[in-house]
Amino acid sequence: MESLDVHVVLSEHLKDRYAKKKLVAVSRNKYGGLITKSVIVGSHHNSNRSEVCHDISVMAEDWEGGPLFDFDGKFVGMNKFLAMDTTFILSWMSILIIFKHYLPTLQNRILKRLQNLKRVRDGEGPGELSDCHPEAPVHRGGLDKEHVEYLNSLGYPKPPVNVLDDGLILAYSFEENFGFVYGEVIKKFPCDIHQSVVALASFKGERRFFACTGFFIEWKGCTIILTSASLVAESGDRNKIDENLRIEVLLPNEQRRQGTLQHYSLHYNVALVSVNDMDFHARPANMKLDNECPPQVAALGRCFESGKIMAVCGDLVDWTGTLDCNFLIRSSCKTTKAGIGGPLIGLDGKVIGMNFYDKKIGTPYMPWDVILKILACFENESSAAEIGNGSDPSDAPGWKIPGDGSVKLNRWPVPLPYWRPHDDVEEQEPPEGCEYQCTYRNGERWCYR
Repeated sequence: MESLDVHVVLSEHLKDRYAKKKLVAVSRNKYGGLITKSVIVGSHHNSNRSEVCHDISVMAEDWEGGPLFDFDGKFVGMNKFLAMDTTFILSWMSILIIFKHYLPTLQNRILKRLQNLKRVRDGEGPGELSDCHPEAPVHRGGLDKEHVEYLNSLGYPKPPVNVLDDGLILAYSFEENFGFVYGEVIKKFPCDIHQSVVALASFKGERRFFACTGFFIEWKGCTIILTSASLVAESGDRNKIDENLRIEVLLPNEQRRQGTLQHYSLHYNVALVSVNDMDFHARPANMKLDNECPPQVAALGRCFESGKIMAVCGDLVDWTGTLDCNFLIRSSCKTTKAGIGGPLIGLDGKVIGMNFYDKKIGTPYMPWDVILKILACFENESSAAEIGNGSDPSDAPGWKIPGDGSVKLNRWPVPLPYWRPHDDVEEQEPPEGCEYQCTYRNGERWCYR
């Protein structure tokens, strides 16, 4: 059968360019005959996505999934819905994005299954557990008592009994890396910011409760660690701290020391931790005191288990997510839970804020000028206990900084770890390569027209 050359329209604004204009839908009927139909592209202003979902009971099956051409013979996209001479399309640009995001995952999944079949055929096991690490794939028969106890000590759930042959990994662990690690950090940031970044973990008995990043700051004439209050917040009730938790600090020289909670605010998710018996010369981070926005930023974090320092670059964006706090700004940096409490810096190494976590949309951070107001409130208190839990029976914040109109305590959700197939990748937001083609309002994606 002879193939036809297809000219593709690479337009990022197809819905605007072809809205209410005629195109040609092409398909084949059940007898194999080629059929065409002149259709009008429907405009849709209530969604930011290229796909438009309607009642499937009225879809014309002969036409759905077929190509659409303009009257110059150029391919425009794929027909998603056709009724009463009106069609909704999946544009060619959207198709490219989907292929770029999902095709490598599908290829890796198929390749992995073929490799496992070959191992079984050759009489081998389905794979070896390369390392006793939360991110290492877990295979049937690869778990021993020591490994299970190690995962339990880190506060992680046990893998399900029916572990698949092609392995599971632990999603949303505190050991998940991001960006580039130590050596590259030093090359990209010719400053000593890495000497100010620490890792912290809280423990209930010998079992780890939470882990995050922090960094040294100068406060009231001394050096102290600024970090996230999620380190000590109760898992069942994020309005309270767990006073029975023990805090450990991993210093930049890889020494571990006990930490003491000095002040905290669950409403703003900010805490101050001092280090006991520290013989390490702590270097407070350099703060950016002016309001000038740097052209590029980097989010830093340190893993508590490995001590690795990580960094990822990005830009400041006008996105808004679903977190309650009204003082947050976002960067396009994509971190993991290990980056919670870490600094956001300009490429000159000066800190402009403290990072939190969003599993989909960039990285929210608290600007340094807002943190200064929170620290000013801390200065009037002599101990953590006097700050209070930050809540009362009405679920209102116990105290607020000037300009905060909140009537309820801010929520700071952190996704719990769970086991999933290693090739089951969650949808990335924004899709790779589309960081500058869309924005986010309250967590919803909107494409630029």
